[in-house]
Amino acid sequence: MQVRKIAERLRRNPVFARARVIILPVLAVLLFLLFFTLLAGTSGEFGPFSVRFTLGWGWPGESRLVVPLLGEIKAHTHHWPVILSLRVEKIDPALLQHELAGYANPQEYLGELLPRLQRLFLFFLAKLVLLGGVAGGMVALLFGRRDFQRFWRAVAAGFCAVLLLLGGIALDYDREAYKNPRYEGMLAFAPWVLQLIDQGLSYLPELSERLSLVAGNMDRLVTQVDLLTPLAKADGEIKILHVSDIHNNPAAFEFIKPLLEGFAVDLVIDTG
Repeated sequence: MQVRKIAERLRRNPVFARARVIILPVLAVLLFLLFFTLLAGTSGEFGPFSVRFTLGWGWPGESRLVVPLLGEIKAHTHHWPVILSLRVEKIDPALLQHELAGYANPQEYLGELLPRLQRLFLFFLAKLVLLGGVAGGMVALLFGRRDFQRFWRAVAAGFCAVLLLLGGIALDYDREAYKNPRYEGMLAFAPWVLQLIDQGLSYLPELSERLSLVAGNMDRLVTQVDLLTPLAKADGEIKILHVSDIHNNPAAFEFIKPLLEGFAVDLVIDTG
């Protein structure tokens, strides 16, 4: 009885009534944003790449490309307080090399990948709109709105809110912002890295052939070294190791050291 009386007094209190009118809508909006953010995320695979689209909140609004261990590429593409992120979850190098082998120009391969990425992004946007309705319904149920009409009004409100949000971002989206991106992490060297990647993709088939050749030559080298073992046992002779331009590559000392020990070299001559 006392609890009911206290509750009745609070309802009649004008200060509490005004606060309730303000706090409840704000709390509903915050819960809607929380549910929506937790559910907003789409993963997909296309070719050797596994990616994930996510939506977050922040100011100013921007688009991000996140590459784990390397960093992020950011661009201020819109003014809405929304952060659109594309995260590269996984890359299959073997599959990438296999697919690139069928293309003379890597740009043709990228041209086929982009439409698949665009389809995944459109699916992500459609999912966001539907999740807006789901989040609105969850908030309505949490506030005890068991009435069928009120429930569907909350669902429609969430659906329309997300649709208007995405529509506003689309109208405000500035593609020119990608010409002046910001880099974080190791991707601060992104221009150089991207150029290196582009060159690497062009030479990937040739690199594969050269690696096979190196592997074969390494086997021959090991065989020849085995044949040279009697040289280390020779007595009464001076064993000389001839090196060319060692001053241009100081790291060669680590390679020469085991040769000196293994063959008991008496003298090292550097020429060039």
